[in-house]
Amino acid sequence: MGLQSFSIRELMDRPQLVTTNRHLSQGAAEIELLTWNAETHTLEGRIRVVAGDKYRVKFHVPKGYRLDAATVERKPAQVETDSEFLTFSIDQARTASVAWSLKFVRKDCPPAWRCHAPSHP
Repeated sequence: MGLQSFSIRELMDRPQLVTTNRHLSQGAAEIELLTWNAETHTLEGRIRVVAGDKYRVKFHVPKGYRLDAATVERKPAQVETDSEFLTFSIDQARTASVAWSLKFVRKDCPPAWRCHAPSHP
């Protein structure tokens, strides 16, 4: 006999955290901080992790956005993508509050603009 849990979130027109694998609450127990910066198109936060446990954090990335950079503790993070979803893993040797950041660019912006800030021509 297995357990299934579902994460129901309001669909946003920007990247958003969908779920984690740590707790049945799918983020409520371990997410300490979660912010979206509309000017820089950056989603960042802090997650409380327990030593030796591998955490998976999953995000919805709507059409119109693409990942530019992902970091965990200011180091490049490996991400997996599947359709409109992005997942990264955190595996820490110590119990800690871990910072992460996902920086996006708008797909509809010319590459030279990067479109991180609304100041492009």
